[in-house]
Amino acid sequence: MERILQRYELYSGPERELVVPDPELQGSWCFESNQLKAKVEALQKAQRHFMGEDLESLNIKELQHLEQLVEVGLNQVITRKSHLQFDSISDIQRKVVALQEENNMMWVTLKEKEQAALSLSHHHSLWDHPQHQPLYQSATSTSSSPPSFTPTVEEPALPPATKLPAWMLSHKNG
Repeated sequence: MERILQRYELYSGPERELVVPDPELQGSWCFESNQLKAKVEALQKAQRHFMGEDLESLNIKELQHLEQLVEVGLNQVITRKSHLQFDSISDIQRKVVALQEENNMMWVTLKEKEQAALSLSHHHSLWDHPQHQPLYQSATSTSSSPPSFTPTVEEPALPPATKLPAWMLSHKNG
């Protein structure tokens, strides 16, 4: 316990020395405080001048200097703004190109799917409508009698320009 108290006294000793007011140190603090206050006032006055306030106290030379500072600052603002706008435009153009590429890829995919669907539907239509008719065809009737089966004869393919039914062609040719 005694050792702890010794360490406490050892480390708390320098703090006690700082707390003791030194007249020289207090004088320098007052001087530094006054300097900082004057600096703050000068900065606030300059800020008001930059904002266009309290210009009555300035002479021509000070106004020209202020104008030059404002122009330099404005040029820096314009340059920065232009740079940001250029970067934004570049980003947008990159996004446009990426979206156009994505759109093109989607169109290609859509066309491929349409072709696949078309070939699939064509394939199904071949199964639904076979080119060769069966030897016996079911006759549909409106009566309640059971359907009758009648044999059919394969007929030659019609030329595309002929619009006559197949049964009339067999009478016409024979």
